[in-house]
Amino acid sequence: MRKGAVGIFLALMFVLLLTFFLKQEDYRDRIEHFAELEITLAKIRQQFQLHHLSYGRFPRSNQEAELPAPEQLVAGSLDGLVVMEDQRLMLQLKLVDAEPATIFLTPEMNSADQFLWHCRSPDLPKELRDNLFGGCKLTREYLSLASASALQWKPKAVAKPVAVKTVERAADPPPQPAPDCTVAASSRQVLLHDNGLGIWDLSGQPRRSGFLPYDVKRADAFYTQIGDTLFVARDNTIAYADLRSATPQLQNTALWTKAGTRLYGIGKRLVWITDDQNLFVGDICQLPALRIIHTMTLDLGRREKIVRMDVVDDLVYMLSRHESDWGNSSELNIYRMKDNGTLLHRFHFRFDGLANSMQLAEPWLLVANGREGVTFYERTLDQRWMQAQKLTAVDFAMDVLLQDAVLWVADGQSGLLRFERKQPTDPWQRSAQQLLPFPAFHLRPVAGGLLVSSATQHAWFDPVSGQLQLLEPPAAGP
Repeated sequence: MRKGAVGIFLALMFVLLLTFFLKQEDYRDRIEHFAELEITLAKIRQQFQLHHLSYGRFPRSNQEAELPAPEQLVAGSLDGLVVMEDQRLMLQLKLVDAEPATIFLTPEMNSADQFLWHCRSPDLPKELRDNLFGGCKLTREYLSLASASALQWKPKAVAKPVAVKTVERAADPPPQPAPDCTVAASSRQVLLHDNGLGIWDLSGQPRRSGFLPYDVKRADAFYTQIGDTLFVARDNTIAYADLRSATPQLQNTALWTKAGTRLYGIGKRLVWITDDQNLFVGDICQLPALRIIHTMTLDLGRREKIVRMDVVDDLVYMLSRHESDWGNSSELNIYRMKDNGTLLHRFHFRFDGLANSMQLAEPWLLVANGREGVTFYERTLDQRWMQAQKLTAVDFAMDVLLQDAVLWVADGQSGLLRFERKQPTDPWQRSAQQLLPFPAFHLRPVAGGLLVSSATQHAWFDPVSGQLQLLEPPAAGP
């Protein structure tokens, strides 16, 4: 009797162990069956990131995501995939020893520019829901592959032209020529002095060609230059002057703006930003009319300040810094400017330190970070920047310029620093220092040398001969 009970017990234990191992083996088979799915989704994730970087949103159809038709995406456990108009992915799966399942993936690019999938499924087994995509939540939504395919974004059909009966009428007057809006590079440069704005010819040896007396109340982007036209924010309007004139005079445009407005020249467009962070893009083709062609509100903090705005081709680079009691940080926002002046946000990059200036020299991004020196960031394959090297400042790194394999740093009271390296892979080493009678804040390449400036003092420096010429305003009016 006892032997029979023991035998029954052992038989039950054997059946239970066998069932357990079979379930574990089945679970491993299911997980291995999803390996190809993860590889496929990694490729799709890369396509989604590139599309978001280019257009500021995720794709809305298989065609926009550069994927085959939904029923043709079959690999491993994947039995079909659809990119729907709401930017979600619907996956139809074949499971081992189970009914087919459906997964909905919602893409997200969070505030730290990290790409995430949010997973939901109405019929995925619980053990797979808990292990896929960091947890796949249960949903009651269900769509077939055909229904989801019908929900893809489709471009609007172009209406066929309607035949219109022609009517004889008098000939139109000859068209008026469009205003000349070409902006050529100018040899004249406007420099801020203590008692006004100096106009300098920097095509060779620097020569002052004009002077505009002006009561300078602030030095923070109150003027800018586009070609041979000077723009100044004064009182509650924007004034302009033609630098080609023998005696340039400021004239008001027909545009009203707020006090404290900052001006920036972006290609052939004038950009102005008010204290409440409203940005305007203006067309300067028909002065004194200044036509607003685009407006937007910048997402800047109360203590965040724009320190530089540059344009490369059709990309606008906006560098800002944020001072707080908890820490100092800076941000680089990149916008694409369309032909009509519209700005589309493409990229956001945050880094530590209080940035004063930057230079984009592909594949490098050089940032002057004050007491922290100059930081080199190298562009990575996913279009971000990774810190590659750091140069220590002698005083306070205010500006940086990489030109002809030589690195120049405006280092505050320490003047102009020169860095060189023997090989492209070698670290930068300081090779020379040029002291100035004023702190070095800004650098600008000009014909035959460099223009080094503080807020209101300037000097032309010839790196070959070492000649330094101070650019001083007249003692009185012109």
